[in-house]
Amino acid sequence: MAKVKSLKEPTAKMSKSDPNPITRIDLMDSVQDIQLKLRKATTDNISREITYDPENRLGLANLIDIHSAIKGTKVEDVVSEIRSQGLSKKEYKEHLAEVINNVVQPINTEMQRLLSNRDYLQAVLKTGAERASEIAEMTMKEARQLVGLS
Repeated sequence: MAKVKSLKEPTAKMSKSDPNPITRIDLMDSVQDIQLKLRKATTDNISREITYDPENRLGLANLIDIHSAIKGTKVEDVVSEIRSQGLSKKEYKEHLAEVINNVVQPINTEMQRLLSNRDYLQAVLKTGAERASEIAEMTMKEARQLVGLS
């Protein structure tokens, strides 16, 4: 699978550290945020036809790669689907936003639910800290034995 590239600069990888949030899809993005980001995603003016050409049509190829990865299908199948529906680039971006939202929004909803439950989060953190402490103690015990300190 190809690396996912920035929505605005398809020569660079998509990164959460990019200061411009419009360059990436975040799991906490709303439906409208994802639609906007894809509407503004870089494509090209080479042709109205949707084709997969990662050398000459970087932006469009990136969107197709994202679509392929999210659906778990081959790039050729994505292009065939788009062509069979006769989608323009604008319509394709709208379709892709829907595909991405179908995957991201259930995750977003669950994250919101978990983040709103502070008691649950505190319990998870406490359990994790206790487990990490147990593992660290075992590791330190082994290390002390190996260097002859116990």
